[in-house]
Amino acid sequence: MNALTPSSWLVALVVLAAYLWGGVPSSYLVVRLKKGVDLRKTGSGNVGATNVMMHLGFKTGLLVGAFEAIGKATIPILLVRLFGLSLSVQVAVALAAIAGHNWSPYLKFTGGRGIATMAGAIIGLLAWSDFIVMLFFAILIGRIITKQFALWTTVALILMAPVSLLIRAPSEIIWFNIGAFGIIAAKRFTANWERPAKGVPLYKVFWYRFLYDRDIADHTQWITRGITNTYRPSTR
Repeated sequence: MNALTPSSWLVALVVLAAYLWGGVPSSYLVVRLKKGVDLRKTGSGNVGATNVMMHLGFKTGLLVGAFEAIGKATIPILLVRLFGLSLSVQVAVALAAIAGHNWSPYLKFTGGRGIATMAGAIIGLLAWSDFIVMLFFAILIGRIITKQFALWTTVALILMAPVSLLIRAPSEIIWFNIGAFGIIAAKRFTANWERPAKGVPLYKVFWYRFLYDRDIADHTQWITRGITNTYRPSTR
């Protein structure tokens, strides 16, 4: 194997640093310190801002989400750009930050789902077509109109690369879209290494995970569950 050049070593170190910084489990730490609760074992099981809101309220969840977006992704990308590194390196930093958040090395490679961190990366990369797609589908339709945020986020993720291609965005942005989709889909399928919910066919579990980011059809039942992941279908 050929030795890495100094510039390659620099890029590798920058990307590794982005992964380790993205992996800082801010949501987990805030809830653990304030309530003594492990987010991975309650609610949605997601180590992210939405689950924080369930335990500590909207304001705290919003602040944590802002850090996971701006602190973990936007600012590192801007720093990389400030030091003159290329768009491809910025994209690598963005994807590493999302992966770090999703599979934190500080939580035995468990973590969040990466949506807030991806949003911060979109801002940092100035990927405005992605921003518009996410705003329209995930926020307007998903959050405000239908209350199906996870489903419409999936739609937005699927559409980002084709839209970027259509408007002739830089190829690096298209690869970012493909990479972000792959990372977030992989995390939804694997969750936090949880066993699939009992009482639900396996194919349905993975279908629900991909579309709705949960194992069952009932959203309320899923996000209010306790430490167990067992789901018992209603007999009514």
